[in-house]
Amino acid sequence: MNFARFGAALVGFLMLFAHAASAQQDIPFAGNWIDRMPDGNAMVTVISPYTVTFYVVDSHGNTSGPPTTISVDVSKPDEKTYLLSPTGAVGEPMAIQVKDGNTIYLQFKGRNPRTLKRWVEEESDQPRNPHGH
Repeated sequence: MNFARFGAALVGFLMLFAHAASAQQDIPFAGNWIDRMPDGNAMVTVISPYTVTFYVVDSHGNTSGPPTTISVDVSKPDEKTYLLSPTGAVGEPMAIQVKDGNTIYLQFKGRNPRTLKRWVEEESDQPRNPHGH
């Protein structure tokens, strides 16, 4: 009898956890984004429901230094804005607003927002991604 109650409780907990995890994963801006600079270099930003990874590429598509990955919690303080808050010692909160399926605005507190475009890795003019993101 105790096993049946434990089993039912475990199933309920797993269903609740699965629902919370799927809600966390429903972010419209997950994927690869690029912020091209006037000098031809670019910052690549890879966003998942739980991490944000940044790395720089030069005008030839080669990476410049190691990537920085930050673990984040995602919240939605208002209808237009998502807040990505670091869960560890690295990083600072960042706000994201989705313009459309191919454009987002990323802003760190006290700085001007940056416009990022969706990065489709198959496009020939895109930087190479040696980090496997």
